[in-house]
Amino acid sequence: MIGKDNYLLDIAPSRERPKYISLIGTLIFPISLFPLLGGFIAQYMSYKILFFATAIVVFFGFILSFGLSEPRDAKKISK
Repeated sequence: MIGKDNYLLDIAPSRERPKYISLIGTLIFPISLFPLLGGFIAQYMSYKILFFATAIVVFFGFILSFGLSEPRDAKKISK
């Protein structure tokens, strides 16, 4: 959460930061239901399936993170 919030603050224009923060808070709400899904998978399927699904999601998140740009570099260039 620390990285996500700080990255969002870096890429958001200063006047739009409250809107960005509130929007991301609203859009991230469905993610709060993932523990319920994990509990369902663990109870009715198996822990192996749960851990495998988690590993796949984490792996794709790791791969997608390489596409993030460095916002501080863009600010140095624009000054």
